[in-house]
Amino acid sequence: MNPRVAVLITAVMVMLSMLGFTQSATAQASRYTVSDCIESDDGYVYCYEETGVVNAQETPSGRFVGISVTSVTYTLTFNGDVIETGQRRGDFIHVSSGGIAQVDRFNGSQSVTHTDPNTGESTVCTYTFIFVYTNGGIRHEADELVCT
Repeated sequence: MNPRVAVLITAVMVMLSMLGFTQSATAQASRYTVSDCIESDDGYVYCYEETGVVNAQETPSGRFVGISVTSVTYTLTFNGDVIETGQRRGDFIHVSSGGIAQVDRFNGSQSVTHTDPNTGESTVCTYTFIFVYTNGGIRHEADELVCT
């Protein structure tokens, strides 16, 4: 599995557990927004805002279905100068029965603009991915990174 997808899977699972994405879920979608700025001692500041919707429900037959859709925008500055901006979007679908995963589907993209603080030149990179796990095996996995 692509290491980036593995990291994303872990991050999504942690986020969903923090938002109460559990077997006792209800059928109503929950919207959320989280934002923060993190400053380092060496002049970097990372600010982000994440918005999303989480919906989870258990069917009468006992099947659990969960869906999460997220969008994150961020800015990285160094000594007050913007050196990187980006946006991540993604969705996650999980279906299980009896606590056993039947389907996990991750789909998303990330676009990053990095500006060299010395030259002022910018590079734009876009990363897209899809990962589908079904009934015990990876059924589809693809990703692409394009920079201009």
